[in-house]
Amino acid sequence: MPPNMDHPPNLLSLPNEILSEICAHTNGSRRRHPLKLLRLTCKHLYVPATKEFAKKFLVNPHVMVSNYSLNALVEICKHPIIGPYVRGITVEAYRLCHNRFGSDASELSEWAAEGNIEEMRGLMALLQGHMDALEEESILEDSGRAVDLLTEALKHIKVHHNSACLSLSAKRATSPLGGNNGLGKLSDHRRHGAKSRTSLLKFRATLRMILDAAKRSGCQVDELAFIVPDEEVSCELESSVDLVTGTSIDIFAGLKSIKLALRSYDTDLTTENLALILPLAKCISTLELAARVYVEGEVVTGAKPATEHATSILRSVRSNALRRVHLSTLVCEQRDLQAFLDKHKSTIKELFLIEIVVVGSWNQMLEWFSDNLCLRRLEFNTLSTIDVEDRNGYDADDHHVVDSVRDGALQGEEQVRLGLMEILQNQRSADGKRLHDEEAGETEETEEVEELED
Repeated sequence: MPPNMDHPPNLLSLPNEILSEICAHTNGSRRRHPLKLLRLTCKHLYVPATKEFAKKFLVNPHVMVSNYSLNALVEICKHPIIGPYVRGITVEAYRLCHNRFGSDASELSEWAAEGNIEEMRGLMALLQGHMDALEEESILEDSGRAVDLLTEALKHIKVHHNSACLSLSAKRATSPLGGNNGLGKLSDHRRHGAKSRTSLLKFRATLRMILDAAKRSGCQVDELAFIVPDEEVSCELESSVDLVTGTSIDIFAGLKSIKLALRSYDTDLTTENLALILPLAKCISTLELAARVYVEGEVVTGAKPATEHATSILRSVRSNALRRVHLSTLVCEQRDLQAFLDKHKSTIKELFLIEIVVVGSWNQMLEWFSDNLCLRRLEFNTLSTIDVEDRNGYDADDHHVVDSVRDGALQGEEQVRLGLMEILQNQRSADGKRLHDEEAGETEETEEVEELED
C-alpha cells in the first residue's frame, strides 16, 4: 500500500465512471436479477446500477391493460433516474377472455359432485379473481382511464426526448410488465402470467388506445411497430382503417419509421388493413418488414399466401423519403420486389435482405441492383429461390427452394458496386461449371446407352 494512502481502496471508493462500467458488466442482457438486487441493496451503487438497469430493460416497457401495469409505466417514465432512458411504449393487444368462466364452472361442478370442498373453494377464488381482473380491464377501457395513464406516460417521455416509439404487440411468447403479479386476485394461477389466461385479441381497441394517447399527449411519434397476431380476429380488425384515417392522420404523417412483424402467413385481413394504413405514412425513412417463412429442409410451406401478403405490403408503401429498407424472412415475387425498389430507387441508400425466398432469379435481381440502385450499404444472408420446375404447382402448399446467394456485407458506394460485380461473376462461373457438369453427365449417359445397344 502506498505510504500516502491511509485506507486501502475498495469498491465504493471508485469513481462513478468505473462503477458504471462495473454495473454494465454485472450481468447479461437477459437476466435482470443481479442488477435489480444490486440497485436495491447497496445505496452507494444505486444510481449507476439503476441507470444500467434502465438502459438494459426499460427503454421500451411492455405493458398490459391493468392498473398495476399502467401505473407502473407512469412511475417508470417519471422516475428521475430511469425516466430519461425510456424511449417508447409497447402495449399488449391480448386481453383476458370470458370463455375461461365456462371451463372453470364445469370443473367446479365436477368437484361439487365429488364433494371436494377444498378444490371447490380454490376454483371459486380463481373465478372471483378472474371476474375482478375482467372488471378492471373493462373499467380501464370504458372510462378512458387506460388512455389517461398512457397519455401521462407519454408526456413524461416528451419532457426528455420530445418523441416516442409506440408498438402494438400481439405476440403470445412475450410477458408484459405485471404479467405475473398484476392480475388482481388470480391466486397462485397468476404466476403463470397473462398469456395463460389470455386468448381474446383486441387489436383495434389497443390501436385506438395508443393513437388517442399520442394525440392527447402532444408527443411526436417517430416510430410505430406492429407485431401482427398469429391468427385472425376479424371482428376486432374490420374498422381499424376507419379509426386511423378518421382521427390520427397527423400521427402517421409524422412517422419516420414503421416496423411490421407478420407472425403468420394466414393473416389475410390483417395484411389488408395494414396495406390501407401504410400509404398515410408518406415521410418514413425506415421500413422494416419481417414475416415468417416456414422452411423445413429444402421445402417452404405457404409460399403463395406469404407472397401475396408481402406484395400487398410493399405496394402500399408511398413514402418519398425512404432511405433504409430491412426485409427479412419473406417470400415474394421477383417482379414485385423489383417494382418496390424501383419506385424508391432515388432515395434508398441502405438495403438489408435476410432469408428472402424469391419466385424468380437472384442473379437477375443482383444485376438489377448493380444497374439501378446507388446504395451506400448492402447486406444479405441466405437468399433463395423457389425451384423453377416447381412453379407448375405454385398453388400447392409446399415448394422446393434452392440456395442462390449465402451472405455478404458491403459498405460504401464503390464497395457495393464492386462487390456486386464480383458476386455476379462468381455466380456466372458457378452456373457455367454446373451446366458443364450436367452436359458432361448427359454425354456419359448417352455413351453408356450406345455401348449397351451395341
